[in-house]
Amino acid sequence: MRSVSLYAHIPFCAQKCDYCDFFSVPKSGGIQDLYVESLLREASFYADSFGVDSWKTLYIGGGTPSLLSPRQLSSIVCGLGAMRPFSRDAEITVEMNPESVRAELIDACASSGVNRISLGIQALDERALSRVHRLGSPRMALDALSLLEKTWRGRLSVDFIAGLPGQTRDSFKNQFGTVFSFKNIDHISLYTLTIEDGTPLGKKIARGETDFSFDRADSMWILGRNILEKNGFLQYEVSNFARPGFESRHNKTYWHLEDYVGIGAGASGTMYEKSLRWNNRADIGAYCNFWAGGAAELPALGDDLSFVRECEILCEKTMMFEFLMMGFRLLEGVSEGDFFARFKKELSAQKNSDDVPFGEIFESWKRRRLLRVQGKSPRRFSLNRRGILLLNRFLEELL
Repeated sequence: MRSVSLYAHIPFCAQKCDYCDFFSVPKSGGIQDLYVESLLREASFYADSFGVDSWKTLYIGGGTPSLLSPRQLSSIVCGLGAMRPFSRDAEITVEMNPESVRAELIDACASSGVNRISLGIQALDERALSRVHRLGSPRMALDALSLLEKTWRGRLSVDFIAGLPGQTRDSFKNQFGTVFSFKNIDHISLYTLTIEDGTPLGKKIARGETDFSFDRADSMWILGRNILEKNGFLQYEVSNFARPGFESRHNKTYWHLEDYVGIGAGASGTMYEKSLRWNNRADIGAYCNFWAGGAAELPALGDDLSFVRECEILCEKTMMFEFLMMGFRLLEGVSEGDFFARFKKELSAQKNSDDVPFGEIFESWKRRRLLRVQGKSPRRFSLNRRGILLLNRFLEELL
């Protein structure tokens, strides 16, 4: 049986944050049903084309999926389930923003089979939120958490960002104590603010209109990591912490380089077995016209779909590096046995562009007490708590 993970992109936001470089568009009114219909038709196309028997995980992200109406959310989840059944232990996640959390949407999640909600808080600091034009407020976030605590019986994850402009060390530290009072939270994502070229925030920093310090952001993140770990949230990936047993199964699909289908305008998907990756064009009108614009039959996999997506055939070198890039994000690291099973090559014998064997690089990082080596044959290599802070430098040595 072929069970595949599925990502559905909802590219609509009531207001776009200054730091965001994901594809989304401002939306003041409701989301059109035509977009929901397009998602289901695209999913059906991939399910047929790749022989999908069941959905292993589903992640509805964005954008702001909580802008969907309860009926639309149910239509997506139930429509996908009718198309192909969800596996018995499927993880089904919906992203929400605090300002659009409401009782009827939570009810729709529960009745349609959603079992995990991811709430994008980012900060409980009014000044920091306003400096990046993030819609919502600390009060809205606390109201959303209170409502979820009273009415939601599934899993709950929340997101925070370290290093937002205007964020003080005290406000960053104190917000965790507030969140820990909500006992139904089992997963916390903690990101360091990333400055992307071309975003409004990136432009402001380049012009000197907004102060930002990478060192300060990193220092805050380390403070947050220490607080989370002291309160029972264990780091299992660069930016993710969970109570034992509550790690994100969907995100592990990406980190373990497993096949996943991506649907929606601006979404991407990868079928590693076929060395195929596609990126849907960031054009909602073209997307809806293609998938739900009147054609009675779905296209075939060999048809020209360049109007709505771009495809890439992945070479072995690319897949090998992605295996390492994603695997070393996890605290569990990379197994040379898994590497050999996938590529039929010895991991330590591979060489970087300077002709240095990976085995020598691993040994160097081990001597500096930044990398662990576990087992004998096969061995598992993983960056430790100090080493994971230098992930990008480590990956550069492997290139």
